Amino acid sequence: MILKLPRLSEEAGEIALERMQRKAADLHDKATKHHRAAALLYESGDRYQADAHASIARRHSMAALEAAAVPKT
Repeated sequence: MILKLPRLSEEAGEIALERMQRKAADLHDKATKHHRAAALLYESGDRYQADAHASIARRHSMAALEAAAVPKT
C-alpha cells in the first residue's frame, strides 16, 4: 500500500477554506445573537437599541457572506 500525501499547496488551500468557513460560522453566530436581541428590544418598545442591534447584525451577516466566498479557480 502506498500512502499518497497531498501536495503542500493543496493542503494549505484546504486549511484556508476550512478557516474561511469557520470564520463565516462565527460571524453568523454573532449576527444571530444580535438579531435575537433586536427582536426582543423591538418587542419591549426600545426602538433605538433595537435598531442598533439590527445594524450590528446586518454587518456581521454581510461579513459572514464575504468570509465564506470561495475564490473561483
